[in-house]
Amino acid sequence: MKKIISLFLCLALGGSALAGCSRDSEPFAQAEYTAGAAQIEGINIDVRDRQIEVSPSQDGKIHIIYSRGQ
Repeated sequence: MKKIISLFLCLALGGSALAGCSRDSEPFAQAEYTAGAAQIEGINIDVRDRQIEVSPSQDGKIHIIYSRGQ
């Protein structure tokens, strides 16, 4: 019985130690900006470690969906 309890405590301690190793240390919130094509003169995107996806919208407007730190 003591071996089972010790094993469980070791697994719980190991799991809690690994939970602190996540790369998501900063919480991010999703935000969105929408504008008509006539309102936009240009877009400047300066990122280092983010993925950027560009695709046409169904309604002909410009939608920018991004995450920002809180």
